[in-house]
Amino acid sequence: MFTNLPIPTPRPYDGLAGLNLDFQGTQTGTNNMQPFSLNAANPAGAGIDLKGLSTLFSGISALGSLYGSFQQNKLAKESLNFQKDAFNKNYTNQVKTYNNSLADRINARAHTEGRADGYASDLIEERKL
Repeated sequence: MFTNLPIPTPRPYDGLAGLNLDFQGTQTGTNNMQPFSLNAANPAGAGIDLKGLSTLFSGISALGSLYGSFQQNKLAKESLNFQKDAFNKNYTNQVKTYNNSLADRINARAHTEGRADGYASDLIEERKL
């Protein structure tokens, strides 16, 4: 049914036909234009040097990472000091609680058994932390 239709042949895009561009985008011929480069250092001084920008941003990123590392180190030291302080307070309170409980039990036992006051205080001194 559609066997007699002509096959269109593709034509090259000719919108830039009069410019004679080489592979870098530099116009060749009589017009002396500087090359425009987006991906390499440009020796002619024209265009955007993205290698330099990349290096600059890498340096800024490294400085930011270094600052963040110092802040994390400071925070870790503060956290460790807080935990040490909390442990020492807890330990001190536990020792006091143990000693008070020990004294109460020994004093109650000494009173119940009818022992002298020296017995209880000697036993408390012997067993306290």
